[in-house]
Amino acid sequence: MCETLRVQPPPPKNSIPGDRYCFEKDVKIPHPSGKVTTCFADFYKADHFLIEAKQGGTQSNKGTAKRGTKRYKKEMKKAFVQASSYTRDLDRQPPFLFTCDIGLHFDLWFGFSGDYGGYGARRTIPLNQLRDPEIFDLFVDIFTDPQKRNPEKISARVTREVAADLAKLAKSLEEQAQEPHQVAGFLMRSRTSGGSI
Repeated sequence: MCETLRVQPPPPKNSIPGDRYCFEKDVKIPHPSGKVTTCFADFYKADHFLIEAKQGGTQSNKGTAKRGTKRYKKEMKKAFVQASSYTRDLDRQPPFLFTCDIGLHFDLWFGFSGDYGGYGARRTIPLNQLRDPEIFDLFVDIFTDPQKRNPEKISARVTREVAADLAKLAKSLEEQAQEPHQVAGFLMRSRTSGGSI
């Protein structure tokens, strides 16, 4: 996958303290009794993503479960619960959470708000859609610059761009000898009506 996306693959586990980018990330789960158990997240990059992978099959005795069956759907939902529970015991929750049926599809959840939503909030991405430039770029951003996909940052950028455009328009109207109070009134009406200029 890293080779396909042309992103740096993770180093071998335990080669860098904290394993901030690795396969089989150790996740320490504390219990009310004081006992701590170690679970393993399949693929993890701190502040980027966590992936829990399963392997569906075309036969009931192969892989996690036979694809398309009730058991398969139940197992994939369990994979989501498993993955999201791991994120609660990490230093910081990654903004993206995936489950994956290896060779078939990814299910993707966005968690910039601190909440991935329920199982139904997923976006299913068939593996062959990685050929689509938009999907390919999404995956590259998740691996390299996930904040590029943060809705709050996108909204703030758009707001700044609109404000800059309005400032240019105001200056242009004033240069055309329009009365300043008329320009201000026009811009206020445009803003409050929600119309685009």
